[in-house]
Amino acid sequence: MSDETLHTLNRHWATGEFITVRRGTKYEDKEGTIFNLCECWGDDHGVVGQAVATGTKVYELGEIPARILETHYNAHCRIYSGLMKALQTAYGEDAVDDWTEVTVLSLSTLAPPNEGSEG
Repeated sequence: MSDETLHTLNRHWATGEFITVRRGTKYEDKEGTIFNLCECWGDDHGVVGQAVATGTKVYELGEIPARILETHYNAHCRIYSGLMKALQTAYGEDAVDDWTEVTVLSLSTLAPPNEGSEG
């Protein structure tokens, strides 16, 4: 299991190739990193798979191209207003605006989410 974990409040990660957007630049140098994919709801957390970061790019939130947003793992975040709402829920309404620096991580799943890690 990886030492790096990405959490989602959405409860469901995608499979295949997709992006996620994170506030700040913490993840800008993480290309090649394997992440555990954790689904979170309340105090419950569960790792459901792994993905490798195939690319990273830092943007101001309002400057992310629409063609990139279209590949977000969360369908609600494939349009700007949905992404803004999700980031404000995750980080706080006053912590995110059009000029907030964010890192877009391109990911490719290694172990499909929700497929057995029992053993």
